[in-house]
Amino acid sequence: MKTIVTAILILATAPAFAQQIEHAPSIELCRADAALWEKEFKEWQAAEKPGVPNPTMLDKLGVAEILPRAEEMSKCSTVTVAEKDAQNGFMFVSVKTAYNELYYHRIESFIIRHELSSF
Repeated sequence: MKTIVTAILILATAPAFAQQIEHAPSIELCRADAALWEKEFKEWQAAEKPGVPNPTMLDKLGVAEILPRAEEMSKCSTVTVAEKDAQNGFMFVSVKTAYNELYYHRIESFIIRHELSSF
């Protein structure tokens, strides 16, 4: 009886612990996201001036959203390899690099703002 109850409990809880299968984004989603995110980054870059608050939407985007964008572009670049689409692959890597730059800019600003640098 204990064996049957244990088996039922294991089978009932197994789906809760199953890993989610993550699929690569579609090439259409990649192109749309890259075009929008590249535009937002260029607007942020143009508005970035030392000592002046950046009024762009991207400056208000949290780090928790910046890194997933870079990660998605990384996945998109692998999709283009499979589809032999070098032109879009370059764009995805470029956008990924831009969002990594934005992330490191945030880290640097945090360190300066809180006087955490030893230099």
